[in-house]
Amino acid sequence: MKKALYIVILLLTCSCSTFYGGSTNTEALQNVSDLATSVTFSGSLGSTTYQALQFTNRSNSAYEINNMALTNNGCASFSVYSITDQSGNILYRSGDTLSVSVVPFQTVNINIQFSPTPCAQNSYTSNLMIYYTQDGSLYYDSVNLIANIEGTGPETVVCEDSNREYYDEFDNPTSRTLPMLDNGKPYYLKVIKTNGYLQTTQAFVNYSMAVSTHLNLDVIDEDDRFQPAYLPIYPQEDGTLTLNAFDRCTNFFFPSPITDRFFLGANTFVTTQDDFTGMVDREENKGRITFENVSINLYSFINNSNSLAQNTDGYFEVNVNVDLTTGLTPIYDDYDYSQYLPDLMDLVDDEGEQYLNITGGQLQGRDLRHGTVTLVGVGRFMLDDDTKLSNEAQQALIFENNEAYIFIQIKGMVTQEIE
Repeated sequence: MKKALYIVILLLTCSCSTFYGGSTNTEALQNVSDLATSVTFSGSLGSTTYQALQFTNRSNSAYEINNMALTNNGCASFSVYSITDQSGNILYRSGDTLSVSVVPFQTVNINIQFSPTPCAQNSYTSNLMIYYTQDGSLYYDSVNLIANIEGTGPETVVCEDSNREYYDEFDNPTSRTLPMLDNGKPYYLKVIKTNGYLQTTQAFVNYSMAVSTHLNLDVIDEDDRFQPAYLPIYPQEDGTLTLNAFDRCTNFFFPSPITDRFFLGANTFVTTQDDFTGMVDREENKGRITFENVSINLYSFINNSNSLAQNTDGYFEVNVNVDLTTGLTPIYDDYDYSQYLPDLMDLVDDEGEQYLNITGGQLQGRDLRHGTVTLVGVGRFMLDDDTKLSNEAQQALIFENNEAYIFIQIKGMVTQEIE
């Protein structure tokens, strides 16, 4: 009982071991601070530096370090290089079987290698876990490894500060007699949820993937998740409806987890370069909206050499040509997408809702009623001056090379800005 209490006291005061942060140097032996729970590493792409973490046994019996693990190391910049004693003798080198004994009041250096790789993030924190046994019991200690990488980052987009506020579904004063919106008055399509499915075929069928604002929420930090985007729309007296162009400042994006093999934690932004005019049916199919030949830009700065989608500079960018409707997606003479939809009927998102509304071999939207709407479309990827893809992704996605589609479903609500 006394021994157990003694261990608890040690854990509370110094966790039975002590880490020291080291300054950047090639020998990985210089130490500058006591009791560090976090150590910062700085470097540029292509550089390699080392720091030593001093691990000291402050108990009266031996430790046996038998395992180490790096968590949140998706950018793969950190690795354990070696463990040495205070005389510089190598006790463990990367790739060896790990079994290092630390006798009472002895210190060893755990030498960390920092080699920044292209990654979407230029500042992040990994965690080093050290597992050891003492008197037959297993313990662990940890230290945060903070990475600051120079020379990474996406193209700069400057957004003006906006204090705009919008009515939500509870206080929205927009007429409930929709689709009779006031002509010429600015409204916004509040994008609540977007589900998409990239359908590749033939030799690239394994590239098929779901992209959504509401997937993998359990492994995406809450602060990084999608928030509703507001797209400006203008109705006219003749039933036309103009969707104004919107850029990355609108913050309409698909988030991704760090484990995603294509985007590896990077956001994919949805933008347009031009205004598009559609129609709202006010008679036979009241509330039916159609937008034909819409060009949507998908953009992501992935900057991780493990990505299967990015070009050599770290970018993913491609334009999608799509017809959007709140009814049934059209049947096209020159390509047949219907054969792929049955396999997607059972998909659900993280909220348990059906991923895509499928009727037969078509997507089914929802006409504008009482402020709510669901737009659907089948898009094809276009090769143009904006295209930035890996060679494999270009072969897989561009329709001239391979039959590929993106099935799109946008759930939204029409609202107004609070003046």
